[in-house]
Amino acid sequence: MVKDLQKETRKEIKISGELLIGLVLVIGVIIILVLFGGKIFGGNKTGLAVTQESKFGYASENEKIELAIDVLAPDFSLTDLRTGQILTRNSFKDKPLLIHFFASWCPRCDYTGKNIARFDNDVGDERFNVLAVSIDPRTTDEEAKAWLSRVEGDDWYLAKLDKKVERDYDVRFLDQKYLLDKKGVIKHKDSQTWDYNEAKQFIEPLL
Repeated sequence: MVKDLQKETRKEIKISGELLIGLVLVIGVIIILVLFGGKIFGGNKTGLAVTQESKFGYASENEKIELAIDVLAPDFSLTDLRTGQILTRNSFKDKPLLIHFFASWCPRCDYTGKNIARFDNDVGDERFNVLAVSIDPRTTDEEAKAWLSRVEGDDWYLAKLDKKVERDYDVRFLDQKYLLDKKGVIKHKDSQTWDYNEAKQFIEPLL
């Protein structure tokens, strides 16, 4: 009787141990997927993915325009959130234009924005323009304005993303940027975080 009980106890302990090991393995797999899922499944390591199939709800039903270096950037029509001015590509002719797609809750966007603002202030004389475009439709106008103040982009232009711009500029990442020369031609594009030296490196040759 005692031996039978001992056998049953050992069997229960063995089963519990196996269940515990299985649970630990499942948790481990979940942690790996959370931390490295983007790399395993082809995520972009230089930017935080925003859309695969337009996750913020913007339409992507038409074919995207090919955005290549040394090609004229697509035209756009956006309303400045602070002045009500209609902004188009031609609004920025005769000066380089940096289009920065950001989210007000994105730390990477804060870091890049502050470094662009530092370089902007150091250059002075408004030698290039910045159009900051909020990509999250849940962000209010006031939150977008607060972000602009936080990064000290006080003389920048501010707008919210629309369907056409999302499609034409293939907006898929936070901190995505396009740098246009004085004629509106794309000279640089990326979704990397910029430090001060990188902001200077990319923008200064166009001034």
